[in-house]
Amino acid sequence: MPRLLKVEKTFSNGLHNAFTDITLWKGYYYLTFRMGTAHSSPDGRINVIRSSNLKEWEHTATLEVPGYDARDPKLLPLDKQLILLTPCRRTNTERDNYLFYTEDGENWIGPKLCGPGYVFWRPHKYGGKIYLCAYKVTPDWSEGFEVHLMGSEDGLNWSYISTVTRGRRANETELLKIGDEFIAFVRTESEPRTMLVCTSSDKQNWNCRDTGKIIQGPLAFTVGGEIYIAGRYYPGDIFDPWKQKVGIFAFDRENLSFKHVLDLPNGGDSSYPGIVSIGGGKYAVSYYSSHEQPEDKKKGKASDIYIAILEF
Repeated sequence: MPRLLKVEKTFSNGLHNAFTDITLWKGYYYLTFRMGTAHSSPDGRINVIRSSNLKEWEHTATLEVPGYDARDPKLLPLDKQLILLTPCRRTNTERDNYLFYTEDGENWIGPKLCGPGYVFWRPHKYGGKIYLCAYKVTPDWSEGFEVHLMGSEDGLNWSYISTVTRGRRANETELLKIGDEFIAFVRTESEPRTMLVCTSSDKQNWNCRDTGKIIQGPLAFTVGGEIYIAGRYYPGDIFDPWKQKVGIFAFDRENLSFKHVLDLPNGGDSSYPGIVSIGGGKYAVSYYSSHEQPEDKKKGKASDIYIAILEF
C-alpha cells in the first residue's frame, strides 16, 4: 500500500491553476495544467513547466487555443515527440480537442484540431497504437452523453472503435489495458453520480457495472500488479462540491470494490491528479488544491499546483 512521503506546492500565482498531468520525457519531468481566472472561464490556457529533479522548475510553454477555454491537458511521451492533448470548450455543448507537440521540449507546434466534437481523456499507448476514451456532449444535457473508445496511430488522427456506454451523463473516462482486457472507469453526473466500470476483451462489446462509489477526474494506474484509482471523492459518497477530498483507492476487480488507502492534503476546489514513476518504488503525483487559499478564493476562484511523493 502507498505511503505519503511529502507534498510540495509547485506553482502558485493567484489564478485558478488546475487539471494536472505529469510525465517523464528525455530526462525532464513535464508538468502541465490549465491556468485561468476561475474554474470555468473563457480565458483558460495551458501552462507547461519542466524539471530535472522535481524541485527547480522552468517555464517551457503557455499554450492557447483562440476562442476556446482550453482545459484538462494530458501528456503522451513518444520516442521523438511529446504530445499534449487539450479538450477545449466554447459553450456547454460546443467542445473540440486540440493537439500540441514538441520535439525538443521548448518549441511547441499547434494547436491542431483533432477529434472535433469530443472531450478526450488520458491517452495510452498499447501495442504500438494509441487509445483513449472520449465523451460526446449531446443536446439532451440532462441525460445525454456517450463515451467512445477511440484509436490513433499518431495522436492527431483519431477513429471511432466502439461505444463504451451511453446515458447517465457519462463523461471523464480513464482507460487501462490489463492483459487482453480493456477496463474503463467512467464518471457519471446523473444521480447518484457513481462510477461505472466497463470491461471489454474485444474492444467492441462492453460490460458495464455500477461501483456505488463517486470518483471524479479519475486517474488509473498499476503498481506491482495492483490497480489503483486516484481522484476526487466525497465522504460517505454524499455529493457536496465543497466537501471533496483527493484520495487514492485500491481497486478489487473481482468484487468491483474500492479500498481507500490514503488522502492527499487538499481542500476546497481540488483534484485531477497525474502520476509518474520516479524510481525506487516512488511516484510523483500532481494535483491541484485551494486549501492554502483565503476562504473567499477557495470556491473556484484560485488554486495551486502540488506534487506528492508516494512510496509503494
